[in-house]
Amino acid sequence: MNKKLLIAAVGAALVAGPMLAQAAPTVYGKMNVGVARVDNGNSTNADSIVVTDDASRFGVKGDEDLGGGLKMIYQFENTIAVDVGGWGSARDAYAGLQGSWGSVRLGQYNSAYKNVWTGIEIFGDTHGDLTGSLVSGESRTKNTIGYTSPNLSGFSAQLESVRGESGTTGEANPTNLAIKYSGGPLYVGFGYANYDLQSGATGLDGAKKLAGSYKMAPFTIVAAFEMQDNKGAVVTYDTSHIGGMYTMGNNDFALTYTQYSASANGAAIVGSESDYDASQIALGWFHNFSKNTVVKTVYSKIDNNKQGTYFGRMGVASSLASPAAGSDPSSFQVSIQTSF
Repeated sequence: MNKKLLIAAVGAALVAGPMLAQAAPTVYGKMNVGVARVDNGNSTNADSIVVTDDASRFGVKGDEDLGGGLKMIYQFENTIAVDVGGWGSARDAYAGLQGSWGSVRLGQYNSAYKNVWTGIEIFGDTHGDLTGSLVSGESRTKNTIGYTSPNLSGFSAQLESVRGESGTTGEANPTNLAIKYSGGPLYVGFGYANYDLQSGATGLDGAKKLAGSYKMAPFTIVAAFEMQDNKGAVVTYDTSHIGGMYTMGNNDFALTYTQYSASANGAAIVGSESDYDASQIALGWFHNFSKNTVVKTVYSKIDNNKQGTYFGRMGVASSLASPAAGSDPSSFQVSIQTSF
């Protein structure tokens, strides 16, 4: 009887063996909702109480062991519109291969250029987020072919080609590059985006970004600098950002300052370039109930020069009109973020 049980167990193991290589997918997500009083600086509808949803999401990801150190990797992530109920647009969605040589991914996902900064921003996914219409490369890139190197003594690199797929001679096929170093308390990242505008085109042509952070408990310091290039006809902005966070127990206290410097680059504008400049300050108190749940209280204010109409992230979810030129929108937001 024991021999029969042993034979049955061995047989079951042989059948199940090939199936063990593919682990069950990981299901994950984040709810990030709150309430905010937003003043857009516009007398038409000067302020409003709004329910906010800042990048709530739901996703699945996983891998399959193909043998010889090779894995198939995949991810599909979608936004969740918690404030109004329902699904939003796709976020990261890709499939690829990973080995000791690095990884290759095909699909839509955060660009290498964007990720230079994403991991260290203090007020990410709140009304204090500096990444708005004046900052380059903050969207996910579609039809992307990307390579990520392995980590070599703290250094890593990413290279991506984004395909236009129009088949025309004027097709744009942007390239993203990122080089990062992370070791101990120090992180430094450099990103380059070439938007591959064709001859005679106008608009944003490229951008370069340098970002870094240094952690020396209980302090964290972050900084970022971005320079943008265009071929005229639009105003672009160079960005300087600095911020700090102090941790005391389960509480984080944060302050950031951002300066946006306008450049007309041949575009017809009213007044001088400096009239389009803007700055942003954000103050925050984060209370961490656990490693998964945090309540964030954030005050953010934007100072637009004479012709500036920058609204930042505080204008994304509200139905308020854009600020009047030269006005100073502000927001006081309390949100709860929980991850699973």
